[in-house]
Amino acid sequence: MIRHVTSGKLRRDDARNILGVRWDGLQPKAHEGLSVNWLEFHDGAMVDKVKAAFDLMSSKRNFKRGDVLAKMNVGTTRHAAESSGKKIRVVYAPIDGNHGHAEIRNMPSEDEGFLDIIASTIQVDDCISCKPLLELKTTIASGEDPPIDA
Repeated sequence: MIRHVTSGKLRRDDARNILGVRWDGLQPKAHEGLSVNWLEFHDGAMVDKVKAAFDLMSSKRNFKRGDVLAKMNVGTTRHAAESSGKKIRVVYAPIDGNHGHAEIRNMPSEDEGFLDIIASTIQVDDCISCKPLLELKTTIASGEDPPIDA
């Protein structure tokens, strides 16, 4: 799974380096599931899956350069929830314009401790910067050829 997390909801060190995601980066709206995208919905290598998920998500979300896409493992997330005495459900829930959309249900929106446990499963290596994805999208929209490594 992958989740859009805004810059202000990232854990950082004193030098402002990203360490992971804060609890409020996983906070669902009250009475709703946590919005995520299935990476497995897309074909190809991981980089292709991330680009495809970003393209679908960007039709509904406003990404900024400092934001990240946080990769989440379903099994790890479920295990962390169960170790806290909670049972979550990950459900495929396509929406208009985003057929890779899913939800994590039964995520308590006001339980900071629980959300922090789930957030602690997302490490710095799981945080993919939106900056190069936005730059690639801008390059393609302008009609220019994308860089070879994009």
